Amino acid sequence: MKRVLLVLTALSFVTVRSAAQVTFEDLQLNTSNELLFAASSTVPGLGPHRTLLHADVADRSIRQLSVFPERIMTLGDTGRIQIQNRFGVFRNPADDDPSDGEMTDDDPSDGDAPPRPMPHFTPVAEFSSFVDGGEVRSGKTVAVGSSPDGRYLSYLEPTSAGFGDLVLHDIQSDQRTTISRRVELSLDSAPLRWSEDSDYFVYTKANMVYYFSLVQHRNGRTLNEERRMIGRGGIAGVQWGRGNTLYYLRGSLVYRVQGLEFFTRSLYQDVLGVGTVVGKIPYSFDANFDRFWVSPEGDKILVTKDGRSVNVLFLRIDDYTSTGDSLSLPYMFLPRNTRVQTVLWSQRDVVTLLTGSILHGEQTSELYRIDLRDEDERSRFSPTDDEDVRGMAISPGGTHVAVWTTEEVSVRRYEDWSEVDTIDHAGLIHAVWQDQSHLILAGRHTIERVNVNRDERNGAEPKLLMLSSIEEFGFDP
Repeated sequence: MKRVLLVLTALSFVTVRSAAQVTFEDLQLNTSNELLFAASSTVPGLGPHRTLLHADVADRSIRQLSVFPERIMTLGDTGRIQIQNRFGVFRNPADDDPSDGEMTDDDPSDGDAPPRPMPHFTPVAEFSSFVDGGEVRSGKTVAVGSSPDGRYLSYLEPTSAGFGDLVLHDIQSDQRTTISRRVELSLDSAPLRWSEDSDYFVYTKANMVYYFSLVQHRNGRTLNEERRMIGRGGIAGVQWGRGNTLYYLRGSLVYRVQGLEFFTRSLYQDVLGVGTVVGKIPYSFDANFDRFWVSPEGDKILVTKDGRSVNVLFLRIDDYTSTGDSLSLPYMFLPRNTRVQTVLWSQRDVVTLLTGSILHGEQTSELYRIDLRDEDERSRFSPTDDEDVRGMAISPGGTHVAVWTTEEVSVRRYEDWSEVDTIDHAGLIHAVWQDQSHLILAGRHTIERVNVNRDERNGAEPKLLMLSSIEEFGFDP
């Protein structure tokens, strides 16, 4: 009878935080009043999964023993990984060295008991998680972004069905700041983009673009929002380049704004204007349907019009007093049901496009490449032989690329597309580079780290970091 009461107590403790789309099941209670149970839920687009939870009935605490990778990202050069799902936001430890072993013996006194996996992802305390008392979110989760250095969380906090407050959370000082109110809600991500060194970000609301300076924020001299306005447009109309350089498309003009110019241009925006015009596109840019990417050197852009027409354009001011040379610019027109999903652009001007479409109810993909250095080939996109590609990511040094399907990831040299290695991983959802030599493979069952350097790998198996979803579980005798 006592054990039944303990189980009922634990159930009342966890269900008060649950959502209608989460079902708790398979409760197992041991003699130490520890409870193991599963939380079953379904992720839109990714399907069902089961999260394993451990509760201590006596002190009413809960630990999460598996983390499903609904969203995953790397935190700049820190090497840390951030995972978000409906149970919260999770990160691996700051001192998580890829060369370290991944297993630990939780109880050294167990003698011959085998070591158990060490949980490598723990909840970010500054963001409400289920195990810390938060509710399990239903539907598609609102994305939580992070500054490249990992210090700041950025997210939309819903205040109504269509609007929310744009919030910045400083993990270092545990300070929470509302940047802007009544920002249009977006499930994919908050409508903002960070500069690569985390000094600035730009965001949009009500079809206007604004900037925010973290240096000004830390010094307590942030300007009012109306003085931080850049101009009209959506978040798709802005991209960061190197050195805190912002590229901004409005109409058919391409503007370039240096980070150091933001403060001055904000104070004198009526006189100085938005920035320096560095190019022009052959049509008016619509941030609702169009996208663009900037080359590493900032001298070219790739623009997609309505998701189908793909152009590569050179950023240069036309000199009408000189004829110059004719140049055949690359252009590609995609089928009606096809859209550009990912663009990779190397330092040596080799561009790779991943396109996706739905054919007879099934997801299909195509890869195209173009070498802008080759005068004979730079006017056309060439398809590759890859099939069923679900994603691709270029290494931090730009020398290698990971191309993955749902069953495996292919590591290739980026310049010539030659394969270096193939790594099996059933149910693969995401692959992200932790550093130049290590890939994080996040799948439906496990999250693993693999060394892609063959000289160091020597046949070593991927190292388990965390379980993603579980099927069976229980206490040992």
